[in-house]
Amino acid sequence: MKKIIAVMLCVCVLAFAGCSNTEKTTDNDTAAQGAKYLEKEGIAPYDLSDGEEYILNVMNIKKDALLVSYNATENSKMLMVRVYNLNDGQWDETGNLAFVIADDNKQGTISIMEKDNYVLELSTISASTKSEMIDDDNEYVQSQKVVINDFQNIELNKEIPVAIYINDSDTAGVPIELSEFSDPANFEGIDLVRAVTFEFMDETL
Repeated sequence: MKKIIAVMLCVCVLAFAGCSNTEKTTDNDTAAQGAKYLEKEGIAPYDLSDGEEYILNVMNIKKDALLVSYNATENSKMLMVRVYNLNDGQWDETGNLAFVIADDNKQGTISIMEKDNYVLELSTISASTKSEMIDDDNEYVQSQKVVINDFQNIELNKEIPVAIYINDSDTAGVPIELSEFSDPANFEGIDLVRAVTFEFMDETL
């Protein structure tokens, strides 16, 4: 039941973000406090309001949720969000969420929610999907994740890593960066590695 409520809350946050996308303000203070859209083309962490953050904290799900806002470039036709699992030194895609970007609707927010069995659920206001379940019964002593924490520019047809999740039996742990996604060898020796990327495409599939 808690997982269902968590998803519902994230959907509500996405809905609020969508509503605020339609609001136009001229007062700088008001815009800073209430605007949820990105004025500049790119992607960035969604800026939770105090109320949204309070609800997620009360439900103890803030640590499991990642919200990423985007403002697509003029030539963006499609957004593909992919989930990967590192397998034998290669990224294997275990799920994706793709949708067409309309000329009059280039802004939005994506929710990435951690679920049981190492599943990641991807959601927008109108659609959602889950990555494949990973059959792994190991009890890892270390888990960490690194997520997008600042604004990133969009380069068409190039994947942008927004989250990397690792689980390992080694207690030492090593710092990881999103940029390390480009070379799977950076994660050699780590037991379980998952990643999420955004790709803005100039053509639809």
